[in-house]
Amino acid sequence: MLEELRDHFATPVVVTSGCRCPAYNARVGGAEHSQHKLGRAADIQVQGIDPSEVHRYLVNRYPGQYGNRRYNTFTHIDTRSGGPARW
Repeated sequence: MLEELRDHFATPVVVTSGCRCPAYNARVGGAEHSQHKLGRAADIQVQGIDPSEVHRYLVNRYPGQYGNRRYNTFTHIDTRSGGPARW
């Protein structure tokens, strides 16, 4: 998914947060059942692209799949099982 984003936007994708240990996840205010703790999530920035545009692309490209949330400065994506998550 990250490689596809890089190809689509033709610009680097920076992972600002990936796999987290439980202690770090708690320290940064992560959810108790965070997909980051399972290594199935990434917070990303696509260089020069607004997070709302990245979010819109992912929702349209993968309808009904994955976890996806837009924040002001980054986009969260995850490959959780059991259906998509939207906040």
